[in-house]
Formats: sequence, C-alpha cells, structure tokens
Amino acid sequence: MPVDLKKVSKSFWEDEYIATRIYRSIAARRKDKAQLFNQLADMEARHGLLWEKIYTEKSGNVKPKASLWLKTKLALFKLLLRIIGLSAFLRYLELSESSAIRAYGEMMEAPELQEYRSEIKDVIRDEVYHETSLLSEVVKVKGDINNVRNAVYGMVDSLVEVMAVVVGLAVVLVNPRVVALGGIISASAGTLSMSAGAYLSAKSQRDVVEGKIADLSVRARVMPERTAARIKGQLMAWGLSSQLADEVAGEAEKNHELEQSLGMAVDLGLSEESVEDPISAAKSAGLYYFIGALAPIAPFVAQVGGRLGIALAIVFSVALLSIASAVIAMLSGVSIRRKVFEMDAVALAAAAATFAIGFVARTFLGISV
Repeated sequence: MPVDLKKVSKSFWEDEYIATRIYRSIAARRKDKAQLFNQLADMEARHGLLWEKIYTEKSGNVKPKASLWLKTKLALFKLLLRIIGLSAFLRYLELSESSAIRAYGEMMEAPELQEYRSEIKDVIRDEVYHETSLLSEVVKVKGDINNVRNAVYGMVDSLVEVMAVVVGLAVVLVNPRVVALGGIISASAGTLSMSAGAYLSAKSQRDVVEGKIADLSVRARVMPERTAARIKGQLMAWGLSSQLADEVAGEAEKNHELEQSLGMAVDLGLSEESVEDPISAAKSAGLYYFIGALAPIAPFVAQVGGRLGIALAIVFSVALLSIASAVIAMLSGVSIRRKVFEMDAVALAAAAATFAIGFVARTFLGISV
C-alpha cells in the first residue's frame, strides 16, 4: 500500500515537536535529571528536522507549522505532567518511545522512503536509546507508578459506584440532603473496602516475593554456580554476547549481593525496591476513592436536587472519569480515546440502570421520600 509521505512526515514531525518540548519542560523542572532530558530533547529535535525536511520536499517547499490543536495538545500534556507527576508520566513516555520504534521500523521498509533509509535507521537507533534510558528511570520509580495506578483505579471505582448510587437515590428521594447522606455512607464504606483490598493484595504480593527472595538468597549461598549459570543464560537471551554474559555471571558468582540482585531480576523480573508497600497502596486507593466519590455527591451537598442534581452529578463524574481513564490508558499503553469511551460508557450504563430502578420503584411501587 502506497505511503502518503506528506501526511506521514507531518504526523511524525508533530510527535517530535511535542516530545522535544516535553523533555525540555522536564529538564527545566528536575535539575537532577536535566542532563538526561536535555540530551533526549536534542535528539528529538534532530528527528523533527528530518521529518520537516521530508514534509517540505513533498509539499512544495512549505514547512510544517504547529497548529492550534497541536499547541493545545502540548499544553494538556504539560498540565497532565503536573497532575500525575513525573513518575507516572515517565511510564507514558517509555511506552511512546516503544511505539515510535515500531512505527519508524515500518516506515524504513516503505519504498517511498528508501532514499532516507539511512537517516531513519539513525532515528530508530536514537529511539532505542530513549526507551532504554526511560525504562531505567521507570524501574527506579516503579513503586510510585504502582501508587498512582492504585489511586486512579480507586477513583474510577468510586466514580462509577457512587454516581450510580446517588442517581438511583435521587429518583426516589426528594430531599437532596438525604441523597448526599446516602452517597457519603456509600463512599465511606467503599473507601474502607478499597483500602482493605489494596492492602491485602499488596501484602500478599510482598509475602510471595519475600519468600522467593529468601529462596534465591539460600540458593545463591549454597549453589552459587547454578545461580550464575541461570543469570548467564538469561543475559544471553536478552541479547548479550556469550563472553560478556559469562563475565557478568562470573563477577556475580564472586559477589553474593550482586548475584542475589541479578537473580531477582532474572527470576522475578524486579528489584527489591519495586515491591509495592501495602500501607502506601491502601492509603492511595482509599484516599482517591473518597476524592472521586465527591464529584457525584457535590451537587446534592450544595442542595441541588431533582433532575438538575442528577444531571450535574453525571457531568461532574464523567468529566473526572475521563481524566482518570486517560491516565490509565497512558500507564497501560492503550488508546486514550478508546479507554475514555469505554469507561464513560460503563459509568453511564450503570447510572442509567440505577435511574431505571429508582424510576420503577417510584412509579409502580409508589416509593418516594
């Protein structure tokens, strides 16, 4: 299938335009990471020049310009960076670099781009370096990312559940204060349940990992040569040469702590610091569950009842749910638009179901307070 070089180069240029400015923004905010992110920004700027050159050649010597939508998108990304923090945003950037590698790899094989093949190959090499650099940063803050994920999922649960509760109650309860009270009770119970669930899940995971770590520690002491052989095999599977893998494994065999750490990475795929803290998980999930519940409850606390109260509860909830869904999509590497649509559709379906139940109770059973 023929490639529209003008369209493709403009799309890639826009991606590099945003990436360059995001990296510059991070470098300006985090002095301890400034060197790394300024280096990444310089690379992205060079990539942008390549796609700008291709676009200019294919569009009659007209250079690409940043549209109002592109500038708005950049502003939204910078705002999101402030809201969710660098730890979670690093995960999104790492996934974006991975997607860029695949996209550029496909373009390198396109017949229409053969004259630029060498330059695109250099771009792919840079993107691999970007992904590796960001992945190393992601590993360092994996615990923070887990906390953000727990917080967002807690908020999503509360938005769907509490919105459904207050919408159903608002159909049969005339007094908005009573609706608000019902929502607060539901939110409080949900907060306790969410906190307990997050704590038990993280605690179970930690117990399993600590058991495996203890087992690895014993094996590393009793049979260091077996552990070193396993490490060498995995390093070779990851792409290291036999000689280099042998050197690393040999050094690990002499150093118990190094061997244990590498054994964890090989057998468990993690570092000890990346294991989630149960108390932090419980706090994040519970706190954000309750914060999310405030959106559908707010209109009724403000004494707005009836249809207007229901409408405002749905609008507030869907707006906050869209933001939370976008964060989940960014951390998971899936389409933001699709994820937002899915989550909003589920929430609205739940609200519609409880509205129907309340309507039936009021109309046919005569329940109205």
